Amino acid sequence: MTEIDVGKVTDDERAKIKALLEEYPQLKSKIKIKIIDSHKEYALQAVDFKKVSGGNTNAIFSDVESYVTNKEEVKQEVVNLIKKRDIIAAALECLNKREMKVVRYKYFEGETDLKTGCKMEVSENTIGNWKNEIFMKLKKVGILEIEID
Repeated sequence: MTEIDVGKVTDDERAKIKALLEEYPQLKSKIKIKIIDSHKEYALQAVDFKKVSGGNTNAIFSDVESYVTNKEEVKQEVVNLIKKRDIIAAALECLNKREMKVVRYKYFEGETDLKTGCKMEVSENTIGNWKNEIFMKLKKVGILEIEID
């Protein structure tokens, strides 16, 4: 398999990768919350027949009908969140332990380059260089294919 030359990582690509990495730790919680929220308990309430100038119609509205209508939309949203989480996780598998530490400190914990460098006992410039390598690897494996909400 020949290697693909992905070229330089642009500022827009860098911003997208950074946003995905920063969102990753919260995706699992977002998914659980969406699933829990989408399984609400409903009791059948009174049905409201809408009245129009010619009399009653069969247009019905209720909380249950609203739930059923929105159920597929919520299901697709959960599927998309799971897909995003899994793609990011798969992309991160290409990183070595040192690179994963940089990702964890910088994007999961929100540390500065300086503080990340202190934790890893390297200079701030070294962290910047490592981040460039990380972005190139993640771009190469296709992390930029993810749609951002």
